[in-house]
Amino acid sequence: APGDRIGAAGWRIVFLASLGGTLEFYDFVIFGIFAKDIADALFPSSSPIVSLMASFAAFAAGYLARPIGGIVLSHYGDRFGRRQVFLWSVFVMSGATLGMGLVPTYAQWGVTASMLMVTLRLIQGFCLGGELPGALTYVVETAPRIAPLVCGVVFACVTMGVAVATGVSLSVRTLLDPALVPTYGWRIAFILGGLGGVLSFWLRRSLEDSPEFERMKSLASKQPF
Repeated sequence: APGDRIGAAGWRIVFLASLGGTLEFYDFVIFGIFAKDIADALFPSSSPIVSLMASFAAFAAGYLARPIGGIVLSHYGDRFGRRQVFLWSVFVMSGATLGMGLVPTYAQWGVTASMLMVTLRLIQGFCLGGELPGALTYVVETAPRIAPLVCGVVFACVTMGVAVATGVSLSVRTLLDPALVPTYGWRIAFILGGLGGVLSFWLRRSLEDSPEFERMKSLASKQPF
């Protein structure tokens, strides 16, 4: 039926919503891929195992922040619209990712550098927590009759973020002098992610709120939590 299909403009909306998920998930998982190098730079210890455990603990902190971000950002998405949350989540996460690529080492700033990295990681998780459910809600409201398909597109694009992160890691380790990889490899990956997020922010500015939200916003609860 005609209602079961969406046009080119609708697919553009779906892909723009999904693209942000690709870039934000790239930003999120790149930490784990470079955990050993980050451990050496920011969580040094006399025991390599303890150093690596501290690095993965910082990685895990982002997962702890995700449900909180989901609750808070979904609250504002229901009150003020999906578009605003999309723009701010990708903008803040891009800034956090770029900052992670520029954090001074433990040798330069001591424990302050470690704490700054953990704080930026928490910000990443908070933003991603609102990104994925927001994207799913947005595409379902845009194309409700083919909701399973458009949700599948979102998840496919999110998973592509893992593939992109792995590809960047492989490229950095292949093209960069091996002696420079522990020092600069992870920084390059984070900076690329931050710049990609800025691109996503620029592309998403053209998005409008979903037709469903436009219909219901006058009835929106002041406390949708």
